[in-house]
Amino acid sequence: MIPDLKALYPKLIHLLLDTVFVVDEFGQIVFVSDACQPLLGYSADEMTGTRILDYIHPDDLERTVAAANNVMKGQSHTDFRNRYRHKDGSVVHILWSARWSPVERLRIAVARDVTALRQADQTRTALYRISEAAHAAETLRALCDGVREVIGELFPESDLFLAFHDAEKGMLSVPDWSENPESHWTEKPKEAGTAIAEVISTGQALMTSRDPARQGMGLITPPRPEDADWLGGSFGGRRIHGTFDRCPWP
Repeated sequence: MIPDLKALYPKLIHLLLDTVFVVDEFGQIVFVSDACQPLLGYSADEMTGTRILDYIHPDDLERTVAAANNVMKGQSHTDFRNRYRHKDGSVVHILWSARWSPVERLRIAVARDVTALRQADQTRTALYRISEAAHAAETLRALCDGVREVIGELFPESDLFLAFHDAEKGMLSVPDWSENPESHWTEKPKEAGTAIAEVISTGQALMTSRDPARQGMGLITPPRPEDADWLGGSFGGRRIHGTFDRCPWP
């Protein structure tokens, strides 16, 4: 039996894992495939009739408009990357291929979610830069500053807390990143019952809740997985400990 290709074609478009967008010359979405929902959180009905520019990350808006204008001039794109805002507020990195249909005066584009690949690339780059900083730093404080800079770029919405544990004194030496240029280190006691004390004693990573009253220390009571916002780890033979408040891996 020969399939009815005309009847099958619309179904095939909606079965694609990548999202197909059709946008008119005024930037209005006239068609979008069902894959838009896992991509951006919106249904096809929600997106149809709206402006494609309304979903773009503000920092990428100008160059996206320039790229769209080039496509409408006949310059097809196969590797354009930009960021969009998911319905839940998160950022989605997208790889586009697009071309212009002059008869219908429509842009036809295919969008692929490359967020995971982008994050993997950023992580590899960060690890390489941290390794470079470890070799180049002349002092321990310089190493801490280098690590903080790299991690701050990778996870700008999280607070990094580094501590060096003195087992004999039971004290933590913490880089002082306050506005006082003369202060390099702060000492704090290793408090029993905190998440960082658990990380130090076990040498194991721990995910839990942040302690609003004690930066970087963490609460020992395990939260629900979806509420976890603190991550602690131990490095260098359990002597160096790092934590994230407002953990980037919820």
